[in-house]
Amino acid sequence: MHTDHLDLWQVHDMRTEDEIRKVFGPGGAIEAFVQAREKGLTRFIGVTGHHDPLILRKCIELVDFDTVLMPVNPAEMHYKSFIEKVLPVAEKKKMGIIGMKVYFRGFAAKIPWYETMEPFLHFALSQPGHHYCYRL
Repeated sequence: MHTDHLDLWQVHDMRTEDEIRKVFGPGGAIEAFVQAREKGLTRFIGVTGHHDPLILRKCIELVDFDTVLMPVNPAEMHYKSFIEKVLPVAEKKKMGIIGMKVYFRGFAAKIPWYETMEPFLHFALSQPGHHYCYRL
């Protein structure tokens, strides 16, 4: 890749307690992530999840991650709300928050009475947080 470091290295798509035991346990991948950050091989480490907010919250409570990637959209609040269960913990830890599924994985474009995606982006940008980057 012709680089001496990564800007952000993320533990991707944490879904289960078993994955948490493997990734965060002795000899798990998180040890390599933390060592890479300490050695300057990566500037930041993060974690991502979009299936279970309680699993993602547990991950950010276990390790001092720099970022979290999670769903941020109006419908998400009514189904396993990452906004209610993860965002406050991330905000308290001053983590960078990367929003995904802002447009419901593209389904928003199929709503016949919506002419623009702007309200969904406005909603995402109105959520609390310190740093946002949205994957659209």
